[in-house]
Amino acid sequence: MKPIYLGVVALFILITLVQCRSPEPIPPTPRPSPTTTLTPEIGIALATRTNPTVPVIQVTPTPLTTATPTPTATPIIYTIASGDTLLDLAIRNNTTVTEIETLNPGIQPRLLQIGQQVILPPPATPVFGGTGPTPIPIQVVVSNVTLVQTTLDNWWVLGEVTNEGDYPVENVQVELALFDGAGQAMAQLSAWVAVGVIPSGEKGPFGILVEGVTGTVAYPVASVISGRTMNDPGTRYLELVVSEVTVEFAEEQVTITGQVENVGTSAAADITLITTLYDAQGNVSGYHQFNLPNPLPPGQQQLFTFTITPPGNTATTYTILAQGHHN
Repeated sequence: MKPIYLGVVALFILITLVQCRSPEPIPPTPRPSPTTTLTPEIGIALATRTNPTVPVIQVTPTPLTTATPTPTATPIIYTIASGDTLLDLAIRNNTTVTEIETLNPGIQPRLLQIGQQVILPPPATPVFGGTGPTPIPIQVVVSNVTLVQTTLDNWWVLGEVTNEGDYPVENVQVELALFDGAGQAMAQLSAWVAVGVIPSGEKGPFGILVEGVTGTVAYPVASVISGRTMNDPGTRYLELVVSEVTVEFAEEQVTITGQVENVGTSAAADITLITTLYDAQGNVSGYHQFNLPNPLPPGQQQLFTFTITPPGNTATTYTILAQGHHN
């Protein structure tokens, strides 16, 4: 019994010892940190406002177009030569003695000295009066001016304007003046060139009767005061050709016959024949405008005949231009 008793006691002691030992601590299992979700209130948007970025646009200003100034004509400085007079200078430069005297205060017309400098007015260059971005100067020259005295102290001033430019010009007007021997203006009038359109290289006559002039007329002066380049013919019709012309020159009259042909594609109306007569020296002896009575269809011809009594010297040559309008 003794051994059994001892075994039971030993077992009891062992169990007591086991229960009395402190258990080893168990390391805690790490838990994830709770994630906090911000739930916005309804109707409110949560946003971080940043400073707005303003785009900076650097603009280099475009310089304004500088208007091209119309060149101012420069007066002419002329040096007096032997035999010069103010009257001669006025005639050669299409101006007047009075205008020269105005530009040269104190000048003595009868006491000009060789080598003396005189200011002359610049040549006038008419500019077309139509609309457009760039004005086109017209290049016209007045020539063959003739002064013809009639009865009752009346005077015919005749001449023509030549278009030396590359473009046709229209509505050309000239100013005519008569001067006495002292360079004083006795009469001053204006007249239109008889040709409505002066084509490039062609001429248009002009003339005016100056009435009631008392005293001795020394010379005339004619200058262009207006005109313009024809940019658009508009209603004008220029496709007309004069042919089959015969002329009979008499002492006082000139009879001209011929035909006009419409070489264009439209009918022409209001056809006018402008005839210029010249004497043996090439000066304008007279001019005449003859209107055809009927329209002229394209490709058709129309005969004409008329008689001119020129106020100037006996005519020896002539020119004819035909112009009209669209029918």
